[in-house]
Amino acid sequence: MKTRIPKRVYTEQFRDAAVRQVIEASRSVIEVARSLEISEKTLGNWVRQVRRGSPRSSKQRRCRSRRRRQSLLGCARRTRG
Repeated sequence: MKTRIPKRVYTEQFRDAAVRQVIEASRSVIEVARSLEISEKTLGNWVRQVRRGSPRSSKQRRCRSRRRRQSLLGCARRTRG
């Protein structure tokens, strides 16, 4: 049986500082990830989210999906009538 690796949790401040190093200081994702000892994939995801303007926290994502579902439901209700 495989042993699960515990999921690492990062603060918003840590994420913001890491992303700023890539975007504002023009350092590579690989370079920053290695210096902070985090996954290159994780840092790359954070940078991509910031560049796209996507919400970073799970709470923000839940609010966005809830609003989207509500707007779709509202639209469906209006077209039935």
